[in-house]
Amino acid sequence: MFKKQLFYIFLLILAVASISKTHAITDSTTPLSPKDAIKQERQAIQENRKQLKDSIKQAKQTVREEIAQKRQEAQEKFKAQREEFKTKLEALKDARKKAIVEKFDTKLSEVNKNQTDRMAQNLEKMTNKITELSTKISSAKQAGLNTTAAESAITNAQTKIAAAKTAVANQAGKEYTATITTEANLKVNLGSTMLTLRADLISTHQAIVAVKEAVVTAIKEVNTLRINKKTGDNKLIPVVTSAL
Repeated sequence: MFKKQLFYIFLLILAVASISKTHAITDSTTPLSPKDAIKQERQAIQENRKQLKDSIKQAKQTVREEIAQKRQEAQEKFKAQREEFKTKLEALKDARKKAIVEKFDTKLSEVNKNQTDRMAQNLEKMTNKITELSTKISSAKQAGLNTTAAESAITNAQTKIAAAKTAVANQAGKEYTATITTEANLKVNLGSTMLTLRADLISTHQAIVAVKEAVVTAIKEVNTLRINKKTGDNKLIPVVTSAL
């Protein structure tokens, strides 16, 4: 009789345990309350913003570091050429011509530095824009929208940006030193060096133009994604293009 009672007690314990387990499973799958859902969404937005800021900061550092490294390498690479230029400059007998050549040489370096710095700044802005667009695409994708075209446009823009970064860094690492032959040929020598710099800057700028075109295309693709999470209605995601 005692064994039979123990058996029934054992069955009762198993039944209670089973009910508790089922209740726990049910609780774990219970939908979030509206308040908790809003809180969770806000946390996700804050995290996305943080990731966006980190990506933008990293992009700026990458471009600037590459340019700084190329310029440092150029100083070492063209050191002998620079010394030769100084020697020939000192050998010029006409003081006026010597001053003109020296000023021209300084100007060449300034032009290349200013232009490549400006290109790098444009690249940073467009890189930031692509990062922002990528965040919008992620939101649209989570909402079930077809983002294939937009993602393709983003990938194309990123490829163009990578190529432009390399082009700008390489241009920043170039040294333009006028070739001095004779005093009579100074005008020709200086003109030839200036034309070389101009051609190189135009070529590098074409890479920036390609990036801008790719970013504009990406903006257009993202603008076709319609979403409004709160109402469920179709609504354009606003994208600012004036920064470009």
